[in-house]
Amino acid sequence: MDTIWSLDWRAYPAAILTALGLVLAGRGGLLMVRGFLSPYARPSKNLRTVRAMRALLQGLSLAAIALGWWLHWPAMFWAGVLVGFEETLETSIVTWALRQEYELDASGRPSEARP
Repeated sequence: MDTIWSLDWRAYPAAILTALGLVLAGRGGLLMVRGFLSPYARPSKNLRTVRAMRALLQGLSLAAIALGWWLHWPAMFWAGVLVGFEETLETSIVTWALRQEYELDASGRPSEARP
């Protein structure tokens, strides 16, 4: 791990990962704004907004990991790893619950009862 951390040419892959993370975060941010601006009565509004928030948080986490590696800031690197891991778990649970709610609202009965 020390070899990867101390590479002389780490700036190139770290810059690519940072750019990728920022693009993912920007896309998630735009989708989140679109979700906020969608009509309140739209059945999947909350589900789409949480999915966009997940993309935003994962993008920012990837950028933090890459910048921490590039600048040799272990605290930033590990903060990106921890935030990315924890938010992925949390938004996965919320997404599952909102998907269940959406499927129940769309069919009028639970998803297990559908043929």
